Amino acid sequence: MKVSDVDLCAFCPRLCRHVCPVAVGSGREAATPTAKMTSVWAWLTEHGTGDDAFAHAALCTSCGACTEACKLDRPVAALLSEARGALRPAPTPPPIAEIIGEGLLVAVETDDRRWSEALAARLGQPVARLWSPNELGEALLDHTDGLAAITDALRVRLAGRTLVVASGGAWRVVEKAGLDAQHLSTLVPIPDDLPTFVPCSGPPPAGTANPDAIACCGAAAPLPATHPTIAAEVGQDAAGRLRGELHATSDARCGRWLREHGAQILDPIDQLLAWHTSRERSPS
Repeated sequence: MKVSDVDLCAFCPRLCRHVCPVAVGSGREAATPTAKMTSVWAWLTEHGTGDDAFAHAALCTSCGACTEACKLDRPVAALLSEARGALRPAPTPPPIAEIIGEGLLVAVETDDRRWSEALAARLGQPVARLWSPNELGEALLDHTDGLAAITDALRVRLAGRTLVVASGGAWRVVEKAGLDAQHLSTLVPIPDDLPTFVPCSGPPPAGTANPDAIACCGAAAPLPATHPTIAAEVGQDAAGRLRGELHATSDARCGRWLREHGAQILDPIDQLLAWHTSRERSPS
């Protein structure tokens, strides 16, 4: 990473502040993209510390809103990820759980909801399951070598099968690693009669997005691990902007996070499990 990678942002008069969900949701000027990049610039020019640069760089959820708003198309999220990778060693790659069951599809279950059986019933074919509370190693996204090691091992474990992913963190991993995967929202579409909260991870959902929603709920790594209070503030702000109305989202992690902070929201796992429960209760 070079000084020239970040100096434009470091001296920008915060022109993208209004689109950054972390800055808006927390109300903190230190969370603006300009402040994050200024801290990285200070570290690179020996005017600031690595600890301070990492703390600022970890305030990014990689939603990409700043780059969309930037007239110079600066890849802020990618540069902050590169800075985090340079400032901290890669964590130990988490072990990959055994894939349980048969089938060409493997449901990646990342929370306490078990949905592989429901998906098998929905599709009329066997679906295996893979338990991955670490979102397929999302914490390694800032470290190319570490991510490659875990995804290479996962390819061997899959042996040609396709992952079905519902959560934004796992989706970010499969996209970056080029793993064969489908998003659950393409198999269980979100209701088209509900307003949609558009997440910052995953394929664009069908339906009409809430025009007031910034496309980030604050659940994306590394924010909740490094700045849990700020992550909660972003979640509360995003939930508040839904005005208590029932919404849908394509990202299961985002849906869970928003519900924890007061929103009424359905995600594809909720919809799949509700369908499966209704099917089991209906007379044969």
